[in-house]
Amino acid sequence: MKKGGSAAGRYRSSPWHALQFESPTPLRAREILEAAESAVSSGRLPAAASAKEYLNLTSSRTFLQALGEPDLLNRWAETVFAFIRLTGYNLLDLFESRIREQPHKILFQDMSASTPVQWTYEQVGRRVRELAGSFYAMGQEDGAEPRVAIYAENNVECASADLACLLYDILDTPINPHFNIDNLVEIFDALNITIALTDRPDRRKILGEVRRRTARPFRILTVAPAGKPENEKDGVLIEYAKRRPVRSLESLLEARRRRPVNEVATVMFTSGSTGRPKGVSFSSYHLVSKRFARAAALPDVGDDEVFLSFLPLFHTFGRYLELLGMIFWRGTYVFAGNPSADTLFTLFPKVNPTGFISVPVRWAQLYERCLEKLDETSGADRKSVIRSVVGQRLRWGLSAAGYLDPRVFRFFEQEGINLSSGFGMTEGTGGITMTPPGRYVDNTHGLPLPGVRLRLGRDSELEASGHYIAPYLEAAAPESLIPFPENPETDYWLQTGDIFRRLSNGYYQIIDRIKDIYKNNRGQTIAPRKVEDKFIGVPGIKRTFLVGDGRPTNVLFIVPDRSDTVLASALVQDNGREYYRRIVTAANADLAPYERVINFAVLDRDFDAAWGEVTPKGSFNRKRIEENFSGRIEELYRKPYLELAGPGGTVRIPLWFFRDLGILEDEITRDARGLRDRNRKLRLPLRPTARPKVWLVGDLEYEIQGTVVDLGLFARQPILWAGNPALIRFSPCKEGWDLPLEPATDRVFLPDRRVRLAPTEDIAQPSNIRNTPLLRLNEILVRILFSGRKPLDGLLDELEKLFQEPDLRTTNLIRSRLRALAGHPAEDVRCWAYRLLLLDNPNVDYSRLLPAFVQSGKPFLNARSIEGIVSARPGKSRLDSLRRRMIAYRETMTWPANPVTRLQFDRILRLLANLTRVHPEFFGSIRAELAAWALHTADPGLAASAEKLLAKLTHGIEKDGKKAAFGVLRKEDRLVFEEGLGPAEIRRLKTLLLGTTFLHESIRFAFGPDDFNPRDIPAAGIWISRAHSVSSFPDYRISLNTTSSRHYDLKLFLKGRPWSDREWRTILWSAFLADHPEETAAMAPLGAIRLGEGAVSRRYIGDLTLWEKIREYAGRRAAGAPPPELAVWRKLYIEAMSVFFRAWKMTGRRIVPGPVSPLNAIVPEIEYRDATIIASLDSRTPYRNTLSIVRPLVDRFYRRTAADYPWIREQTDLEWIFDACYNALGRDEAAAFFVELQNDLGGGKPASPELAGLRRLLAEYRARFEKSYRIPLAGLNAVRAFQEWEAANPKADSRDRERKVLDLHRKYDLGRFPEIVRYHLYRHTYFAGRSLKEEELFDRLLALMSENPKAPAVRHVELSDLQAALNDERDRAVFSRMIFPHLEPDRRLDVVVEGEEGAERIVVRSFLVDRRGETYAFSETTDPADIGRLYRLFYKENFPKVISQQDRHFILQDRQNRIVGGLCYRVMSRSVVFIDAVVITSRLKSSGLGGAVVDDFCGRMAGQGYTTVLTHFYLPGFFLRRGFRLDKKWGALAKSIG
Repeated sequence: MKKGGSAAGRYRSSPWHALQFESPTPLRAREILEAAESAVSSGRLPAAASAKEYLNLTSSRTFLQALGEPDLLNRWAETVFAFIRLTGYNLLDLFESRIREQPHKILFQDMSASTPVQWTYEQVGRRVRELAGSFYAMGQEDGAEPRVAIYAENNVECASADLACLLYDILDTPINPHFNIDNLVEIFDALNITIALTDRPDRRKILGEVRRRTARPFRILTVAPAGKPENEKDGVLIEYAKRRPVRSLESLLEARRRRPVNEVATVMFTSGSTGRPKGVSFSSYHLVSKRFARAAALPDVGDDEVFLSFLPLFHTFGRYLELLGMIFWRGTYVFAGNPSADTLFTLFPKVNPTGFISVPVRWAQLYERCLEKLDETSGADRKSVIRSVVGQRLRWGLSAAGYLDPRVFRFFEQEGINLSSGFGMTEGTGGITMTPPGRYVDNTHGLPLPGVRLRLGRDSELEASGHYIAPYLEAAAPESLIPFPENPETDYWLQTGDIFRRLSNGYYQIIDRIKDIYKNNRGQTIAPRKVEDKFIGVPGIKRTFLVGDGRPTNVLFIVPDRSDTVLASALVQDNGREYYRRIVTAANADLAPYERVINFAVLDRDFDAAWGEVTPKGSFNRKRIEENFSGRIEELYRKPYLELAGPGGTVRIPLWFFRDLGILEDEITRDARGLRDRNRKLRLPLRPTARPKVWLVGDLEYEIQGTVVDLGLFARQPILWAGNPALIRFSPCKEGWDLPLEPATDRVFLPDRRVRLAPTEDIAQPSNIRNTPLLRLNEILVRILFSGRKPLDGLLDELEKLFQEPDLRTTNLIRSRLRALAGHPAEDVRCWAYRLLLLDNPNVDYSRLLPAFVQSGKPFLNARSIEGIVSARPGKSRLDSLRRRMIAYRETMTWPANPVTRLQFDRILRLLANLTRVHPEFFGSIRAELAAWALHTADPGLAASAEKLLAKLTHGIEKDGKKAAFGVLRKEDRLVFEEGLGPAEIRRLKTLLLGTTFLHESIRFAFGPDDFNPRDIPAAGIWISRAHSVSSFPDYRISLNTTSSRHYDLKLFLKGRPWSDREWRTILWSAFLADHPEETAAMAPLGAIRLGEGAVSRRYIGDLTLWEKIREYAGRRAAGAPPPELAVWRKLYIEAMSVFFRAWKMTGRRIVPGPVSPLNAIVPEIEYRDATIIASLDSRTPYRNTLSIVRPLVDRFYRRTAADYPWIREQTDLEWIFDACYNALGRDEAAAFFVELQNDLGGGKPASPELAGLRRLLAEYRARFEKSYRIPLAGLNAVRAFQEWEAANPKADSRDRERKVLDLHRKYDLGRFPEIVRYHLYRHTYFAGRSLKEEELFDRLLALMSENPKAPAVRHVELSDLQAALNDERDRAVFSRMIFPHLEPDRRLDVVVEGEEGAERIVVRSFLVDRRGETYAFSETTDPADIGRLYRLFYKENFPKVISQQDRHFILQDRQNRIVGGLCYRVMSRSVVFIDAVVITSRLKSSGLGGAVVDDFCGRMAGQGYTTVLTHFYLPGFFLRRGFRLDKKWGALAKSIG
């Protein structure tokens, strides 16, 4: 072997080889640097493999931080430049090294879709190779080397295509989409472009025009389908790639020509001083050396970096610093999609970036948003407030391309965000100078970046030279080599056109500009001369001056030529403004949106050299002009919007609206009809309608809160503009999904006089939208909304399919437009839309959607749609949802209805009747609903229709019972009649029961569907006896036993002849009170009805009435037994009286369900089984006022009872009437009733002493009621039941006592009440009789909870004090389950107080045990540091977590308080929460902790009253094992926890 060994040996023994195994110390890092410098200075450079290893390993953050000192970092950069030149190290080497290091790390994340999409380094690598091979294949087909132009906004496909070109030696150019056609033709010809890639149909059309004018043809490819291509070589890029075999693409890549590292690799175009794009040529050496140079300037960057990227990829900062920078720093590049400020504010807390590079306006907006949040949350932790805006991980940023107030820099530096200033140019591959992180100096641009040399030339113009200072295209054409920098004397020096000064600390500061260009506040370069030249030679204009440096929009000064005869007449009238308006508008047509003029001023004087406004050469001194005319400038920029007052309110139009349209702000005017664009000759209908808060905007009507219509909001939010062609034609619509709708809402209406669209008419589409599915949805909506009598075939089916997709944004938009279709002229369309909404997710609140169909006055149900709804077999939840809306219709609509509305309700009722065919189990509910409408006397016609349907339904079952699978009782020996029944009665009973389906119907409807069959009745299996009740009808009890040991009890009312009208209405009220969609039944379930025989059955309730119980207690008392406790009387009275309040409410407060008497209230023996029910409605009366129900309660429950049993006065309390009202109506409705009652009792002489006492008691009761929460009867009954059990089981241990508490909590259904009821139960059961201290602490906690029962108990620090007072471990465990009753029985909790005095917060920790027996603490947190560490864990574990402002967080900590797992969730509604992410650190995978975290979380949520937990499909197997199930309507995995 030769001296020195092989290359492989030298590679293994290099000083830096060990860096892949260990983190360097500062000393070791310096040794490595010195070894590299020695190799460079001696000319004994290492082998290429070893040199590349040096480049890869020393580029890490750990190595650069170890070097630390700026001088060492600059030295390291010089070694890097030498090694790159030695090895030809290029972007492909860099990218492949990153794939090897972290193949599964996320490189791209696209936030423009409703669900973020992610690509790993490995996936992007495969896609890039596939695209590069495809470009070479196209070149092979075309017989030319591929050269690619990317004419698009930021998106993943175009970024991947750009990388494909940069990595695999294909010349490409990303082009500003705002360049005009002349610019594009010039660029395509200069570079001999063969392939153009674009993203939108309108841009594809522009490229088609460019192709017709270029010297050579080229292919036009799109990133997604965009209609029929112009020729056979055009198409969709990815479709082309997928058609080619992978092997053939790979072979083309292998056979390609490898470009030298200093050959022109890509060209970018910048605006020159004349506005004509100027090409800048870059080699791979420029791009790679710049990445290492920037790393030397930012040694702390590279720790799991995430960039939220707004800057366009046709600019150097977006393409090189953000895109290539993320690859270099091994980070994640997030495509923000819509670059608006609203999206920025939404995405920052979602994406949680580590760095942010943007123009000054975005940093200023972030700063202002932080200040707003601090003002809104006065007293909150400053750090957490700011982090809620910018995210938890933002560490550094860069503001370039314009001026930013130093206060903004200092603000973010104070908050731990190193915001740097800088100066850069396209020619400098981006940045040239930068203030070092943490070392910002006001109004400076920092120090030169490593690898660049600066000097001040003539007139102090800054000049730059160095490794990545790129030449212009005319000096470095494609395929030419760009010399490496060798000698400062002979190297290329770039003249920047900017005047600088160098401060004593070495920082550079810009003073002025030599070149005639400026940048707006978005960092876009504008050449004033390009705009001003448009007006040269225009009659009546002597000269113009463009203003807009650092501004959001441009304005123009016009110096008029008053001597021009053309303007003589105009000048007399309006100073020529109308003439100038036309001229400026014409000039705007050929300018990019950011170059356009939105306003102008006609000056009174010319610019004057004596004022320093014009140089001796005649050019403008722009700064001096702006200073001298500052007043006029501020006047032109007085507001960021235009306001047009008029009828109903103000229309507000932001200035960007005019800029994007290329018109002046005074060209939009308002009149009584709406807005008029005088330039484009367009009108936008915009005016208030006759409906309150509803405005016509374009072709649709919108509900708008307030008196300001923000047209900018309408132009940006798709939920507002989609499906509105007039609005789309008038406005520069954008894709601003993240914008809040306020002050508009999602309630949209079709006007009565709507536009009509011909089937072949072109659809207005927004020109700025690249979301193809959204454009297609807009087209579908427009064609359906504005079609004639029937839309084009297939459109309804296509929209219905889209409606079923789990894209929340799309479905919400479609829901809004389905609601609008209530006003469509075609009945089939209205019926179709109503069917979709009726069958949609029953959990969606349709109270704002479906009523529109009723209110429209147009039919929305027909035979076909009714059959469609019926055949879809809607479930019980949808039926109940419809019934709840029907109640609202009855209570809120104006009755009687007009004929069209009545027809629709007739059809709804017919729909209900038809549902019994496929859902016989719904018969009782549907019968009850029809009964409610039959009783709807406010509309006699509709009531008659409902009654006919009900009679038909009843008669149909009677007639076709056998067909409906009802059995017939045939054998008389099954019947046994009790003595005392007369022959005539027995004959009537036999006629009714034998040979008919009456008995089977009765059991089916009264007890629900089961497998009962009359053939199962044995001989003497039916006993019939006379029943005794308050009913005026003959009534009987039918007791039935079967051979399968089943028992049924029925009560039969048999009149023997048809019902009278009052009797029939009594049955109808009974049906409705027995089956209500919102309330517990107030009467026993109804069975069968026979109209002709006057027969009706219902379930027999064998419990005693309150009166019978009173008599029973009276008998015991006479026998010397002690009377029941006061609590027993209270329970009985409140339960009995509650049912009358409840039934009154259920009837819509129309009747007093009488007789209101203890004789008519059946109180269940098993108190938690069912609610008290009313036995009969025979003596019902109309309701007039509160005394209609309260007076009979006083008279019959108190006065009449006391008359028979005087001793009961001492056992009862009139105040129980109020408790009964509260128990039945709930807190809010009871409070309103009490106010009415107080008024009805009045101040005069009462009718009885009891009413006088009631008036006084009510005042006292209301005072207490309004101050604190009153425990409902069920909670008090549960306590009493425990006390009775405890008295019978004095030796029960703590486990039995807790089991009993849990059993009572379940039996009394206490989970329906606020959690104070649960705490009250534990206080007076398990924890009763404790130490004085414990009881005082418990009572203090209950008192605080009573003041605000809706607030969770865990918000009160007294909860921690109470736990601390409990010494017994068993008691502490029970205490834990009191807090979260749905947790596992052996789960231990710990309640602690955190935070400083005055800002304390409760933290409830549960302790989870893994499979090895190790214990971990699981708790919710609001601590910013904890939240930040949790998000870091998500990123570390490659979990695709999208951070949201709605996130709430649980963390899992080990014994050393390290966060080893956690969970993020969001509250969706009062009953639903959504698990967004669950993570466990890699070393604890398969430990069982993930499942334990989810189970614990579900238990906690159930304890807080939530009933459903949702999650997405990221880990389906894991969640399915935890009891989750696929729910298509939610579009998620769901678990019921209620």
